[in-house]
Amino acid sequence: MPVIIIVIVVVYINRIPPLPQVISATARQLESLIRLSEALARMKLAEFVTGDDVAEAIRLMRVATMQSAIDASTGLIDMEAITTGVTMGQRAARAQLAEEIKKLLSGRQGGVSVLELVQMLQGQSSVRVAERDVKAALTSMADVVDWNRDTGRVVIA
Repeated sequence: MPVIIIVIVVVYINRIPPLPQVISATARQLESLIRLSEALARMKLAEFVTGDDVAEAIRLMRVATMQSAIDASTGLIDMEAITTGVTMGQRAARAQLAEEIKKLLSGRQGGVSVLELVQMLQGQSSVRVAERDVKAALTSMADVVDWNRDTGRVVIA
């Protein structure tokens, strides 16, 4: 394996500022960059991988990664979005929604229905709150709320 690939890839990866909960590169991505660089060299029938091959491999990887892992709300690459299907922005919004739900439910006897909860949230927000988002937040709050899916009632646990 040519040393130039390792040096250029490591330099490229180390230029990326570390962000919380965002993985800049995985071992598989590095291996893919190496294989892609080697394949580009073979396509040219070259004996060795050049810096241009590595640069093109990095460009191709960046484009592919950005298309599949870009968080539209932040513009950042979020590798967890690939594995979980939920971006960092969506996770933050879900956590904020969960906090609002806790506030609304605290002190309420008998709980509320999911539909009532959606209406209450929409009444205090200028942003549209979707029922599916409330249900996703409730699912993540299983340790805090009791959500009876049969009756649709939600109460603080």
